[in-house]
Amino acid sequence: MLGDEIGKGAYGRVFKGLDLENGHFVAIKQVSLENIAQEDLNVIMQEIDLLKNLNHKNIVKYLGYSKTESHLHIILEYVENGSLANIIKPNNFGPFPESLVAVYIGQVCRCKTIH
Repeated sequence: MLGDEIGKGAYGRVFKGLDLENGHFVAIKQVSLENIAQEDLNVIMQEIDLLKNLNHKNIVKYLGYSKTESHLHIILEYVENGSLANIIKPNNFGPFPESLVAVYIGQVCRCKTIH
């Protein structure tokens, strides 16, 4: 179920949603299919394929998608504070101290080794 709009992306709007099966909040990226070029739709489907294969605690989890005649809905894990890009916007908190920048850089760089 779609709730309030929480952001906009290159291809659509993002809403806070409610999973009616379990009561968890989700993020729903809604892409209008009206007047969308096939090339742009292919890019979006590639994004979905990429999201399906990502599994890291610092990357938003892909939960699924649904398609109607007019819209594609990409369902993602809801993250309360949004993206790192949103947090570091100058008008939100101002400049960060180096120690906090180091924490964020460490999280971005951290990955699991595959054996």
